[in-house]
Amino acid sequence: MSGINALLAQVKLLYILRHEADDLSALRELDLATFLSPYELLRLERFSRADLREQWLLARALREVAFRKYWQLNNPALDLGVNGKPQLTDYPSMHFNLAHHPQIIAVALADVPIGVDVEMQQRRIKRERLLAKHFSAAEALHINASTEPDKQLLAHWCV
Repeated sequence: MSGINALLAQVKLLYILRHEADDLSALRELDLATFLSPYELLRLERFSRADLREQWLLARALREVAFRKYWQLNNPALDLGVNGKPQLTDYPSMHFNLAHHPQIIAVALADVPIGVDVEMQQRRIKRERLLAKHFSAAEALHINASTEPDKQLLAHWCV
């Protein structure tokens, strides 16, 4: 198994399509303090739009489902790590990341640092800026040489 395939085999990914979670009334009834960290509770208060608040909450609820399903962790303590990224306080070798979009929410778990992102192909992309910031010169050349460079960028970005 190649290096990337071996790594991907270790990644656990859960996602939910937003239309599959139409009834979010259960979120309103949750004791949020049981699965949100203190800083997340503070952040939750700043949402002014109900749809964005529910999307954000659904991502955190899915995170808890993933923690329980794959790592047998119930409401583990979280703190903010480097660059403000949430991390498990008592399990530094366990890594996770969330992505949410109005149409899909995803959670990735791994034993190496990981990121997950959700992008819609119709979205306008600031390709040159992303390439300069996140890709090697060889990757940028390959992407820009494509007949559809924006789609090629998304294919690399959202492996």
